[in-house]
Amino acid sequence: MLCPELWKFPIPTCSVERIVSPCWSKMKKMNKIRKYNEAHPLKRMVSVVIPANEPQCLLGLEADFDVGCCKLYRVRHFPVMEMLKKEFVEAFVKRGTLYAVSTYAKMESEDCLAIMPCGALIISLHRETAEKLQGNFNINVWSQNRDKCVIKIDLKSANARQQIKDTMVTFDITLRWIPPDNECSKSNTDMDVTVSGSSIAKYLHDICQLNVENVAAGCKKTQRFDESIPMMRVNNLSSDETGKTSCTNDELLEYIGMLALDCTTTPIEYVSSYMMDKPQLKPNTVSIFHRNGLITAEEVNRSIMRLTKLVNECHTIPWVGLHVQGICNVPLHFMHHGENGVYWNYDSAYTMVITNQNLLWSNSFGGVL
Repeated sequence: MLCPELWKFPIPTCSVERIVSPCWSKMKKMNKIRKYNEAHPLKRMVSVVIPANEPQCLLGLEADFDVGCCKLYRVRHFPVMEMLKKEFVEAFVKRGTLYAVSTYAKMESEDCLAIMPCGALIISLHRETAEKLQGNFNINVWSQNRDKCVIKIDLKSANARQQIKDTMVTFDITLRWIPPDNECSKSNTDMDVTVSGSSIAKYLHDICQLNVENVAAGCKKTQRFDESIPMMRVNNLSSDETGKTSCTNDELLEYIGMLALDCTTTPIEYVSSYMMDKPQLKPNTVSIFHRNGLITAEEVNRSIMRLTKLVNECHTIPWVGLHVQGICNVPLHFMHHGENGVYWNYDSAYTMVITNQNLLWSNSFGGVL
């Protein structure tokens, strides 16, 4: 069998954008940041790097991400028709917040699905699957070769059930349902009624007769001692590399990325080790926090505010880093990145470096081979 000439394969396109702002509240109001967050509401991983011994801050981050009430479930062969039923929509889409995404599916070769927090059902289908659907649905986008299409249905609309009348299409999905009002709602009586996030699992198992599995999701807190920390002469960041720092923005972002991936940063005999030999280094303890699952934008915002407060109050901490990783098979409904995010898996992430003077937001979006 002939070996393919891998070096001749086209390099996946990737766009990188950086923005500097004096504070997070001003940065997230920017048009580009706001549009990005609206287009990528589903996150699968958050990593925080603090170049200091901060066990209390790690506990606070764990509380910020609602670990206790975060219940993830994997549902095998979830029928699309069950998602359109009035009972399901009224109980879990219109009340609380529902996050759902196809489990392990690849958009290039498989049909994919996502339910957004706004209640939008977005399905990426091959042409053969779409031809089996019956109803008055609209196809939002076709691929260039018309082999794939994207269908978007607002589950909260009055005619959602009529848009697809009958289909046997099913998906393996991972979902998270956040009950309304932080798990507590007031009834007509004087008693408080607690709404559990596991209600959706009971409904799918008992009413829909589906196979529902618990998915492990939680936090990992680690510390590294005598770690070499990149130094900064002044807490100065810039989007165009004009800032006078001991290490460049690229080097600092690379270092944060290595820690977020749990890579070895001490020089060893393997080529996969990482060492910064150009900027000045300072030995110190590093606190690292990881969170996996289906993560909300509100949870990320709470952690950013906590980290901003930390660097403003503790002047011995030169910076903190936060890396947020998206989900690569969510069928997005915009085309400014070509067909990535609509018909191809893609890589979506951003990293923030927070100092007591400003914040650097670095976003990357690109195709995945």
